[in-house]
Amino acid sequence: MGSVFGAIHEEMPPHTDVHKAETYTVRRYEKRLAAMTTYGAGGWGNSKDNVPFWALASYIGVFGNPENTGEKIPMTAPVLVEAPASEQIAMTAPVLVDPAEEKAHKMMFILPASKYSSIEQVPKPTNPAVQIVELPSTLQA
Repeated sequence: MGSVFGAIHEEMPPHTDVHKAETYTVRRYEKRLAAMTTYGAGGWGNSKDNVPFWALASYIGVFGNPENTGEKIPMTAPVLVEAPASEQIAMTAPVLVDPAEEKAHKMMFILPASKYSSIEQVPKPTNPAVQIVELPSTLQA
């Protein structure tokens, strides 16, 4: 697992390169499956409790027995981290902040397309914080 000098050795989701520039590539990804967990805007935490990477890595079996109903799942690349969409609203006073109302951030491990083509084939997570989701086709840079 890992990369050396930019070489990725993990399976990547099927994609088509739409545009290549010197410092980036635009790719079209088809629908894909992912293991997903959410966390607050406060960050990833500082121990294995409630840390999104730990929950997802445990699901696929990186640290030993997988926390799912089936088998170890190979690591893929990339790992996706998504912040909630921001919205513009008019300024008002006073400003109140409720930490319990923070919108959730998401972290996702893309599941290997070489093993799973439908949600029904994917081993079910035993940790309720981990969900299996289907991501729509997207264009990403």
